[in-house]
Amino acid sequence: ELEGQKREMNQHIESLSTEIESAKANSNTLTTELVESKQKEEQLNSAMRSLEANHADELVRMEEEKNAAVTELEGQKQDMAQRIEGLSTELENTTAKSESLSAELEEAKKAMSREFERAEELARAEDEKNAAIGELEGQKRDM
Repeated sequence: ELEGQKREMNQHIESLSTEIESAKANSNTLTTELVESKQKEEQLNSAMRSLEANHADELVRMEEEKNAAVTELEGQKQDMAQRIEGLSTELENTTAKSESLSAELEEAKKAMSREFERAEELARAEDEKNAAIGELEGQKRDM
């Protein structure tokens, strides 16, 4: 029964480890998306500088596009920041669960060890009893 519990705890720890790795991967993905968003913003800024040399109507149109893109990127940045914070919280919770399960596993190991020691003591006592019975039966035959 303890082996089954130990196996379940190990499986739960593996599941939590997988969740942690998934959260880390999600965080990395969000970071990559943020970098790509910054690159898009820089590309738009670069294109804007290039167009400033051209004519004013085009400049006005590009400024509007840039502002819309920047607004969109800022919204995406805020969304990503919230997602990262959520993942961070999830990672903290998962880490706390993992630590709690590790502590439970250690307690289970200790309990299993105590039970094993108790079983060994009972087996020794049984062996001693059987040896004593054998000795008494031997003495009884000798009489």
